[in-house]
Amino acid sequence: MPDISDEEARENAFLSNKEIAGMKGYLHASRRVFVSGTLTEKSLKRATLELIKLDFEKTEPILMLLESAGGDVVATQQFYDAISLMNSPVDVLAIGDCCSMAADLVQVCRRRMLMPGVRMLLHYIRASQPWIADDPARLEVDLNYFRQSMSEIRESRFALYEKRTNLSRERLEELFRHGEVHKAYFSAKQAIELGLADEIVTDFKLFPRKVAEEKK
Repeated sequence: MPDISDEEARENAFLSNKEIAGMKGYLHASRRVFVSGTLTEKSLKRATLELIKLDFEKTEPILMLLESAGGDVVATQQFYDAISLMNSPVDVLAIGDCCSMAADLVQVCRRRMLMPGVRMLLHYIRASQPWIADDPARLEVDLNYFRQSMSEIRESRFALYEKRTNLSRERLEELFRHGEVHKAYFSAKQAIELGLADEIVTDFKLFPRKVAEEKK
């Protein structure tokens, strides 16, 4: 399901500005936030502002609707921090595949819910930082900084998964390797069995039934 703030997605779905405004108004009133597509600094900053606004209005649960193949590691971890600042509990309902950092994002939320067709993919953190070897004499020093940074991210991830799944470090290593080597997804049922989520939801509706439809 596309993010309704995405202009191209709106055009492809033949949605008018009025319809977009109406849907956004309903989602806001029902305390629902969409996070979809690649997790970028821009998209997560927008989601953070939505959470802050909802949390400022009142401290009732917020539902994050999530589907993503992953994205920026640092931006996603900073989004974790933003969720931890909320007085309102943030629950998640995965409505599409959740891979890589999106799977991590599921673990941060209070209630971890999946639609039946959702799949999850775990794998190792992949560094995208550009490397400039400008001084061979300082290469080892530079590498040590890089190793330390990656080690901190790795330990933070393991701590999160250990807390939410109750799986051992060895078992989590196995799951991350499984996804990295085989690019193999876990089904919603498998994700529940592994402790990666809490429940499968089958009766969720994005929008309420129209009054005219209910009278038929």
